[in-house]
Amino acid sequence: MQMVSLNLKPFESRIKLKSLINYLYRCLKIFDMKKIIALLCVSVQVACNANLTTEELEAKLKSTMTNFLYKNVNYDSSKVKYRIKEVIYYNDNRGYYDCQFTVEMKVEGKKDTIGKMFAFITKDFKEVKRTY
Repeated sequence: MQMVSLNLKPFESRIKLKSLINYLYRCLKIFDMKKIIALLCVSVQVACNANLTTEELEAKLKSTMTNFLYKNVNYDSSKVKYRIKEVIYYNDNRGYYDCQFTVEMKVEGKKDTIGKMFAFITKDFKEVKRTY
């Protein structure tokens, strides 16, 4: 293994080392800025394209209402089963979806029933307010 020597005086070698470190620091700083800008652009693009298709929105509304029905107080899942067949919704400007659900309810050992349920569901799908 050969050693390469740079016939530099100690003062000159410090200056060159310092300038090399400064150069590397600036390059890394520019590289970090490029990563930040790219990440920002991607996040803005994803946020703008966050709208759900009608099929996805209907599926999400159905699953939210189904979860609401099964999580009610005093619910006995061994006796009553719910299946949402259809949803008709209106995108309300107040932050809610105004929904009308066609729900099939089956009680074990008895006949099944199909009926309508109305509810307001928040746009983040976390809250359901039954109206009828």
